[in-house]
Amino acid sequence: IPLWLENSGNVGIGTTSPIQKLDVNGNGYFNGQLIIKSQGVGNSISIQESTTGNLAAYMGESAVGHGFLALFEKSVGEVIRFDANGNSFINRGNVGIGTTSPTGRLNIKASTSNGSTAFVLQNSNGNINTVIYDNGTILAAGAGRFQGGGYFTGSGVGIGTTSAGTYQLNVVGGGRFSLNVDFANNH
Repeated sequence: IPLWLENSGNVGIGTTSPIQKLDVNGNGYFNGQLIIKSQGVGNSISIQESTTGNLAAYMGESAVGHGFLALFEKSVGEVIRFDANGNSFINRGNVGIGTTSPTGRLNIKASTSNGSTAFVLQNSNGNINTVIYDNGTILAAGAGRFQGGGYFTGSGVGIGTTSAGTYQLNVVGGGRFSLNVDFANNH
């Protein structure tokens, strides 16, 4: 592999016309740690498409000491971003946690079926608002609000209790209805 040093101070490996301080035309191999120091906020590593040279991915600092990674889709632009200092997003495809073939926008699969917690929502104080177990022992627990045309399917819903028992709806404690309640079957 030829090594070329230009008068400008650029070094070329595999090229006689280097356009940067180090320009390598060909594959590289590093046996050890590769350290790239950012020159400031912005892109430190950019990966370009093979045909057009458009960005496919880049990473760097979004603010001093805060890293980010961005991925692009051809003709669309930035579709995935993980930012330690700002908003992160995924705007393409499905996301799988515990699965490599997610079937919905967010697919969470617990690693075991022994009752381990598959999904937890906590507020900023660390209080758990919702817990869903992966083996069906508890569908949901904690404070929550359901609005719109939602529904439950399964063996029943318990309010104020962890079990619906043999009922479709089991309410333990007081309740208030602001509208009339129609009991179609009085048993």
